[in-house]
Amino acid sequence: RALESGSITMLSGSPGDGKTFWLLQSLIGWRNEGVRAVVCMLEKPRSWHLTRVLALLAKQPNLTSAEWVKKHPREKNEWLAQYESHIEAIGESIATANQVGESLEAIGRWIDAEADESDIVVVDPISLADAGDKRWIADTKFITGCIRACERTGVRIVLVTHPNATKGGPVSLSSLMGGVTYQ
Repeated sequence: RALESGSITMLSGSPGDGKTFWLLQSLIGWRNEGVRAVVCMLEKPRSWHLTRVLALLAKQPNLTSAEWVKKHPREKNEWLAQYESHIEAIGESIATANQVGESLEAIGRWIDAEADESDIVVVDPISLADAGDKRWIADTKFITGCIRACERTGVRIVLVTHPNATKGGPVSLSSLMGGVTYQ
């Protein structure tokens, strides 16, 4: 029942599996369909994500290769000019850790604020959030806050994580609530 109104969905995969590409492609599709979606990217700078948005819009995966771009600056600039307004619009839906904060508490506040204006709120990856010394308490407060935002607004929350971000195995909603000790 992923992405049902008021749901929290975990998207898990190993680094490099394409989770962020999938999210960016989904963000493009959601915006095209009039779905109000926002994403907080905790890895990589905003420019990195916008380069991938350009590659997706232009259907040119080579645009993600610095070596290829260096050899083909004209092509890159042509695609950039063609999709500039789309990239700017999509870019407005992408926040970073620099804007939101890196703590689980700050990310929770961002989710709560965005829930009032958005249909879908995504954090990629939640496993990078700083929960402090008492992770089990921070995790419980975070998940409780997410549940309240879902109940209050019907927002759909997507939390991206890596499958082995915890000692003892894969991440799940229960492990975010103190069931597993984090590394």
